Amino acid sequence: MRSLFSLVVLALVTGPAWAQNAEVQELAAVLDAWEKKTATLESFFALVKRTNVDKDLGARDEHRGFAMFTKADKKAGLQAMLDLTKDNNQQVIEKYIITGNNLYEYAQVNKALRVHPMPKDQPGGGQRDALLTFLFGMDVQQAKGRFKMYPDQHDENYHLILIEPLRAADKSDFTLARIALTKKTLILAEFWYRQPNRTEVTWRVTDPQLNVNIPSKHFTPGVPDGWRLEKTPAAAPRPATLP
Repeated sequence: MRSLFSLVVLALVTGPAWAQNAEVQELAAVLDAWEKKTATLESFFALVKRTNVDKDLGARDEHRGFAMFTKADKKAGLQAMLDLTKDNNQQVIEKYIITGNNLYEYAQVNKALRVHPMPKDQPGGGQRDALLTFLFGMDVQQAKGRFKMYPDQHDENYHLILIEPLRAADKSDFTLARIALTKKTLILAEFWYRQPNRTEVTWRVTDPQLNVNIPSKHFTPGVPDGWRLEKTPAAAPRPATLP
């Protein structure tokens, strides 16, 4: 699924080796603090930049835009939006909205607004794909079952955390990922991952604004002129490819 942004991975894979490793214990403390920090977020807005690098073709592709979410409307639940335009062609867009139990995908090539029902076994949708997991959070038990996480090299300004998927479904999205949390604020600054085809994708998050007023009307999906509305059956799988 192609969508973006907030934060909260809640746990590590545990075991005897972890308990004896001081760096991992420190990482566990960081993730615990991150969980507590993000649990207090009612809304989030940030500028984002996505860079795709195809290692085999030597191609580079960049998009910029914004991402936001709010939990302030308790009746509506989680509402989120990602809105991007291509750097070298402003007419090319990517846009996704989550509201209620649906994901709305603006498929520009097909001129279709696709509605993907999201399972109801968790707020805002069910078994989220890997990207949504790192943006909107998941519970501890899910994290333990899905990812192995360990500290990367030391950095003065960021907590760097490497992530390996354990489930086949997540492995189809990425083979290795890394998140960077700003040490002073525990806010996500970067999310990098490598796809199975060796393409590397980097999301950079700048100018984050926390707990700002974001009216629900901004998450109302509209069908552009000349487009059609397509409803995906609830039983059909949601898009699984990371953006």
